[in-house]
Amino acid sequence: MFLLIISFFELKAQTINDWENPQIVGINKENTTATFSSYSKVQDALTFRHADSELTLNGKWKFNWVANSDERQVDFYKNNFDVEAWNEIMVPGNWQMQGFGLPIYTNIKYPFKKEQPKVTAIPLTEYTSFELRNPVGSYKRTFHITDEWIDKELFVQFDGVKSAFYIWVNGEKVGYNQGSMTPATFSISEFVKVGENTIAVEVYRWSDGSYLECQDMWRLSGIYRDVTLIARSKTFIHYFKLAIDFDENYEDAHLTIDVKVKNASNEIAKGLKVRATLFDGNKNIVQQSNTILLAQLPELSSEEETGISLKMVVKEPLHWNAETPNLSTVLLQLKDASGKVTENIPWKFGFKEVEIDGVLFKINGELVKLKGVNRHEHHPRTGRYVDNETMLTDIKLLKQCNINFVRTSNYPNSPQWYKLCDEYGIYLMDEANQESHGYDIGNKILGDNPEWEKAHVDRAVSMVERDKNHASVIIWSLGNEGGRGRNMLAMAESIRQIIPKAMVFCDSDMDASDMYDFSYIHPDKVQRMVEDHTDRPIIMREYAHAMGNSLGNLKEYWDVIYDFNRFAGGAIWDWVDQGLAKPIDGSKLIYPENPQQLELNENEFFAIGGDFGDAPNDAEFCINGLIATNRKPNPHYFAAQKIHQSINFEWFDAENPSVKITNRYDFISLKEFDFKWKLNLNGKEVSNGKLDELDVAPDESITKSISLPELDFKQGEYTLNIYARLSDDTNWAKKGTVVSKEQFILNNYNVPELAQNNNQKFQYSKNKKSIQVEGKNFEIEFDLKSGALISFVFSGNEFIVSPLGSCFGSHQTITRKRTIMSDVWAIGKKQLKTEKFLR
Repeated sequence: MFLLIISFFELKAQTINDWENPQIVGINKENTTATFSSYSKVQDALTFRHADSELTLNGKWKFNWVANSDERQVDFYKNNFDVEAWNEIMVPGNWQMQGFGLPIYTNIKYPFKKEQPKVTAIPLTEYTSFELRNPVGSYKRTFHITDEWIDKELFVQFDGVKSAFYIWVNGEKVGYNQGSMTPATFSISEFVKVGENTIAVEVYRWSDGSYLECQDMWRLSGIYRDVTLIARSKTFIHYFKLAIDFDENYEDAHLTIDVKVKNASNEIAKGLKVRATLFDGNKNIVQQSNTILLAQLPELSSEEETGISLKMVVKEPLHWNAETPNLSTVLLQLKDASGKVTENIPWKFGFKEVEIDGVLFKINGELVKLKGVNRHEHHPRTGRYVDNETMLTDIKLLKQCNINFVRTSNYPNSPQWYKLCDEYGIYLMDEANQESHGYDIGNKILGDNPEWEKAHVDRAVSMVERDKNHASVIIWSLGNEGGRGRNMLAMAESIRQIIPKAMVFCDSDMDASDMYDFSYIHPDKVQRMVEDHTDRPIIMREYAHAMGNSLGNLKEYWDVIYDFNRFAGGAIWDWVDQGLAKPIDGSKLIYPENPQQLELNENEFFAIGGDFGDAPNDAEFCINGLIATNRKPNPHYFAAQKIHQSINFEWFDAENPSVKITNRYDFISLKEFDFKWKLNLNGKEVSNGKLDELDVAPDESITKSISLPELDFKQGEYTLNIYARLSDDTNWAKKGTVVSKEQFILNNYNVPELAQNNNQKFQYSKNKKSIQVEGKNFEIEFDLKSGALISFVFSGNEFIVSPLGSCFGSHQTITRKRTIMSDVWAIGKKQLKTEKFLR
């Protein structure tokens, strides 16, 4: 009987799905390493061309979708399984955006029954997952291996697959992965052959990993980032990490390069050397004592890995920061026993050091203010996949909005995003793919549960290992709105084991965080909390919810931020409206000829939660960006642009016209800008001029006189507009682009009294639908039911394109339903009497 009981429990344990087991985060996958490419030719490496060691598997794959995991084609990976009749799908891409299954937009609620770690328990009948319990997408395609590549160490890398997947090559099972926002790399050398090969991938929409992916976004699935074949020599550089430590004056930098080399051959590797060469931004070699860094490796047995450290002092390197993103290049080379270079690995990096000095957050020894925004990866047609051109559009709009900081809410972004932020100058809070909001912020169900420690730590480690060498990353976040307890502390510790001086942030467990988080709190209360919390820096990871007609109190927040040195700044929620381009006729989503197209076609609209029949959903709560889905700035973008500007203007006495100009940049002088002014009378320009070059250091001010003409205030209102413009072209804006501005009203405008005309008569008429008012040279018409102005004709010209109604009527603001004002508007609508109001 005892043996029967043991056998029963062994059988039960065997039936647990990998994708419902938090102890399994991967099978046979490689450890995550930094993003880099290997080149055979040094000139190709230094120009960062497409690497000859890589072959993309992006493009069309054969594809089959089923609604439930038990309906999947279990043998599809076999070589003799015919997929010719299957559909085709584009990779990278989400399958919902190509006509398979349904997108689901939900903020806090899990889209399946909450019963961790299971994702296939029976949910409420109205849930989309009731019928589509756990959809599976099966992908298959072929690839070609040459005679040259067959002798190399071969890998296949998936940059992002949501949510979990198995992989087979030529009918042989290779491995498994979950953790959908960081790479999964598999060694496939033993599975491939010269000529045509087959790769098969089985992707599950939901897994136990989905409990840590409860982010406020569209829930989409599939192979949504790049897939790449990688060929390396049998002995190769497997890992490298850069560390920078400035001297106390932040002049000279100690550069340490940790390198690991692996021997994947069947023989002992002897005489290997690693050489590092440092180039400045102009591709000049930077050396110390006229030598190039070179290190001899010990003998390496088969499958052995060893590490070395290369160190040098760099004299007065140009610093990297968001205002002057100076990048240097390091070239790592592996040489065999004969002295032949077997691979070249280039990397662009910045000399940057982040630290907490007492309670002050500093970069390169200087206080900084983080003028930030949260950014989801979102495209109206390709969903979670964002193409390079759209990313670059985002970067330029961010810089033009005077934003210097982005939180990668709420997961590690595409590797290309970090390269752009390095190049253009954007600080990043890199955020682990960890959110368990469905169990409440600060929950211990997942946050303090030892069964979930491995899954939490894996997400922190994979993020940091991938992104550790990027200049743009200044803060490492453990995730968003997650748990509290041992697993948060374990994540923080795992990050510090990789980067001892890492700046770690956590919003759900302050015991694991180097910074306080005061988010979604009124400016007055924020000030009181800053005054009461004095032992560490402060940031608002989210604030100023940019939904509808919003950001009205952004200035009040920044008044508080500027008042306290230990208040580092904040990140507006959020960057881009998350609408999806949907046909009006309800037909399936398909990729157009140009999937990167941002604008709508005539027969489309931008869909929100619920527009696909998805449940649960949070409706329009995904529409809260500074920019619209098509990347056109919303009105509040310009409010953020104004409040974030880093040049402050104060006006003095109009009798002795002068302006005080304060430099609120952290690193650059005002000599980077041209200053011009315009004097307007009743809105029309009457004079202009410019200010001489202003060489004003950060946090310094200067007062400049302005030579105005004689002002006759009887003529009307005088306003003085002052502009700071780029004095040269940059990679994000043209010369002459306005970066800061201010308007001063020099005198009060006297509004003339309107003369009363009792002789003019009006004609009044009414029908079943409207009320008409007619006078000399004009006609006005109001809708009788709503009170909306539906026509205004003056001098024969119609000025109303669509009905103009009060907010008591059918025209609703986005925020109306989500605020207490909904009751106020309802009362107002009830009390509105159209005819009485008009008479």
